[in-house]
Amino acid sequence: MKQLPKRLWKYFWDVDPSKIDIELRTQYVIERVLEWGRVEDIKWLIGEYGLPTIKKILVKSRQVPLKQANFWTNIWDIPREEVLCIQPEFRQTHRQHWPY
Repeated sequence: MKQLPKRLWKYFWDVDPSKIDIELRTQYVIERVLEWGRVEDIKWLIGEYGLPTIKKILVKSRQVPLKQANFWTNIWDIPREEVLCIQPEFRQTHRQHWPY
């Protein structure tokens, strides 16, 4: 089992991070680090999974918040219309209770 580096444990406050298998939980790890990670964490993510895998997960993600999804689509030049969580139809049907 391949584990998360300890410096990333703070992003996984809702689970026991020592038990996360990063090979089995790829999407979960990528989504969480894209949401909360710092520059060095994103560099680790790219080194661990590769940019094509990260982009593929971002495009189909239902978990990455709008602000972060917009940021990563701009940074990695991903067309907005390809990213599910940015689409108005998705946002309308998956409204959050607390606006921000």
